Amino acid sequence: KRRKSREVIINDNKPDGSKKSNLLSPNRGRSGSVHRKTNSQPPQNIENVSNLPTPKTVIHKKRASQLVNDYGYPTVHNAFTQYRDDKNTNCRNPTHLVLFAKKKGIKGVSFANTNKYFKARKTSQQAKMARNATKRSAAKSES
Repeated sequence: KRRKSREVIINDNKPDGSKKSNLLSPNRGRSGSVHRKTNSQPPQNIENVSNLPTPKTVIHKKRASQLVNDYGYPTVHNAFTQYRDDKNTNCRNPTHLVLFAKKKGIKGVSFANTNKYFKARKTSQQAKMARNATKRSAAKSES
């Protein structure tokens, strides 16, 4: 289907009382006596850009949870670190960690979450060991 272009007639009153008609087409854009004022203020002088204030760089401090990897389970990780501090060894059994957290009154440590936490720790450690092995093999091949 084809659209017919509409033409708009704008009447302007002249100072002597006679009327002047302008023929505008929407396809030709705005011209003639139609004028839209885009800015209410005159344009600013931007010759001296060096005088503009520079934005201050902000250094964001990292939260403690960002510095230490809790594998997505902060309460389980807190129970794990408390277990390590109390017993001077890492906990390797999820059931023991759940019982320890219950004994110490740490809420939010469930058996399912401890299993997921231990699985995440294991995969992270395996990935770290694989990266170290590739670094060692690359260093040997260079020498």
